[in-house]
Amino acid sequence: MFKGIVFDLDGTLIHSEVDFIKMKKKMIAFLLENGTPEGTLSPLMTTVEIMRITETHWEKKGVSNHERTKLRAKIEATMNDVELEALETVIEVPGAKQVIEKLFDMRYKLAILINKRASRIRRKSVGKNRNAKLFRDNFRERRNPETQTISRSPSPYCANIGPRKG
Repeated sequence: MFKGIVFDLDGTLIHSEVDFIKMKKKMIAFLLENGTPEGTLSPLMTTVEIMRITETHWEKKGVSNHERTKLRAKIEATMNDVELEALETVIEVPGAKQVIEKLFDMRYKLAILINKRASRIRRKSVGKNRNAKLFRDNFRERRNPETQTISRSPSPYCANIGPRKG
């Protein structure tokens, strides 16, 4: 029996309209200004792919860890700016708040899986009855890419609930 439930925030508890293409174009423009070779990045890539290619480039060029940290902070600030623009588009998935409240009343341990940069933006939509906020960046297990519903969690007594894709 599950004792805890981890909810993925976007698409499960809320919907938002972050302009990810705009975000990736801004990331790429910054990276090009800072030495990433032209033509290696595309806004059609995921942000993870963009950063993987960037990290590989930095490794080959011998960019110091200190400089990488500064560049990552600027990239994160760029991403934050675009996500903040989406603040007014955040809406609760119908019934999500009631489900959270019911599970909380049933004494389940609840957590919301969220990326660090979005935590300020989406805080208003999840209600007051949450036990914890987990950051996707630090969560070791990922959803099954085929089902996108429930996957292994850090504990066999915990379920990870996320949106079903496609």
